[in-house]
Amino acid sequence: MIQQIGHSVLMFPEWFGRLLFMIWDVIIDLTRLTRGRYQLRLFGVLKKQTLLQVWYTAIQVLPLLGSIAIGIGVVVLAIGFRTLQALGAEELFVPIFRHGVIGELLPLIISIIVLARSSTAMTADVASQVINGEMDLMRAHNMSPPLLILLPRIVGTSLSLLSLVGVCMGFLAASTFIIAPILELSLTQVQGLWSASLVLVDIQWVGIKLILNGLLISLISCYTAMNIRRDIRELPKASSQSVIISLFSLFLLEVVMLFFRWLS
Repeated sequence: MIQQIGHSVLMFPEWFGRLLFMIWDVIIDLTRLTRGRYQLRLFGVLKKQTLLQVWYTAIQVLPLLGSIAIGIGVVVLAIGFRTLQALGAEELFVPIFRHGVIGELLPLIISIIVLARSSTAMTADVASQVINGEMDLMRAHNMSPPLLILLPRIVGTSLSLLSLVGVCMGFLAASTFIIAPILELSLTQVQGLWSASLVLVDIQWVGIKLILNGLLISLISCYTAMNIRRDIRELPKASSQSVIISLFSLFLLEVVMLFFRWLS
């Protein structure tokens, strides 16, 4: 396991270069589609595949993420705010809640859960198409594998992450308002905390981060699957490799974006 992690990390620069070429192929084929190079009914296929990806990535994990968001809201208000209030430092709550919970913790938790839930599924789905020869069939009929395989998963995963963070914010806000009377806090106080914590720049930053996370998860999963050998025994190896690389990429992106955010 350690050897596999080390090998995957050392191969990351090569992976990064190949992923950039895959993105370029998607852009080129999408341009050809809009210019009428492919049949227009392909738009319907892409729409269907994107909605299916959103269903599997976002809708099915809502109960789990909702429970986590409610738990975070209760802990943050019941322990975090109350502790700072007892120390006379409640003015520190808004920066911690704004930057730590909303800006960093919540997007990271959502991305990791989507990664754990969808990365192996995407890898297995695309790899089965490669093993069964469906990818060769697409090329034989002058169809675009990057367009049919990559684009719906990239768009679907990114849309899922964006929608999930909105839903989780709703659960988080609801939990704080519900528990406020129990903690003898007025709803006006909680509303003031939320008003001070929700800043447009931070929301935009979270959106950009989640879009990039969705791009990484879908690209790495599809790339691993599309380059698998035609052997069903390679499927578990490809799935674990895509999860390791995706997880490493998420944390690396988190560090890079955090560095640029506080540097600017």
